[in-house]
Amino acid sequence: NNLSCDCFFSSITVMLSKDDFNLIILRSPVLLEGVSCELVLKSDRIQWVTINSNQTSANINFLRFTNMVGVTVTSNDESSFCVISLPEEESFFSKTKYRIRSDLVIKTTEKSVRDQWIGHLRVMLAGAGSDLELIREGEGFQMLPRLPLRRLLVLINPFSGKQGASYLFHTQVAPLLDAANCALEVRETERAGHAYEMMERLDVSAWDGIVIVSGDGLVHEVLNGLLSHKDWPNATKIPLGVIPAGSGNGLATSIGALDAISATYIVIKGGVQSLDVTEVLLDPSDLRSEVSEHQKEAASKRVEKR
Repeated sequence: NNLSCDCFFSSITVMLSKDDFNLIILRSPVLLEGVSCELVLKSDRIQWVTINSNQTSANINFLRFTNMVGVTVTSNDESSFCVISLPEEESFFSKTKYRIRSDLVIKTTEKSVRDQWIGHLRVMLAGAGSDLELIREGEGFQMLPRLPLRRLLVLINPFSGKQGASYLFHTQVAPLLDAANCALEVRETERAGHAYEMMERLDVSAWDGIVIVSGDGLVHEVLNGLLSHKDWPNATKIPLGVIPAGSGNGLATSIGALDAISATYIVIKGGVQSLDVTEVLLDPSDLRSEVSEHQKEAASKRVEKR
């Protein structure tokens, strides 16, 4: 059941199964870290062959779409592109799993070939791989249209934790979201209750998701604001992503977002799960003075509705 393929190397034979050939979507000669090889696109990964130093054996390397988050062009070479992945690692001491960023720079023969790869990879990463057969033309491919951007509203509490949330987002998180074809609008909260006010009057149709860069306090404000929205049944359907940046990150930790990179991976891959919300109704006249004004007003509205 094996077929041989020399993959551009006359002195080396690589054994591939029939399935390997049947699933090939696109293949091109490229330079990877200065080494000539053939890059192959399949339904679940990209794959390439490397040769050892004495030219006697070859290794098949691959990068699965489950770890891949985005693809970008390189600024200094119009025939190259960069594939960004977040592979999972395990801490040697605590056995805790986390993700790290890894960039793979690939140089093609010309700009048109680079554009083909970028277009196909973006479609595959968006989960639309089955559409690739529709654009096959004989032995070649048409350039794929750019996919619609995911519209994300990013809320940052610049005062959370050690006051490093803004820096954390712009240096670690934003580049990954940009590579993942996301359109971002970033807002920093200015005071307590600010996020609540924004969520209460949010244009629900304008966003595909909300990303919260803070600790649990901002998550609390956002949830209460959405629940107080005039169209709260639809407002509460907007997916929320949490990037841990506070002194306490209970919710992020509970969903496996132990650090900014791991949390960003969850946001990009869209692993959405429903959470229960408990509501406690109080008579606003019984609220103590330290409760903020927006909470008093919200409680008053809820009592009136009931």
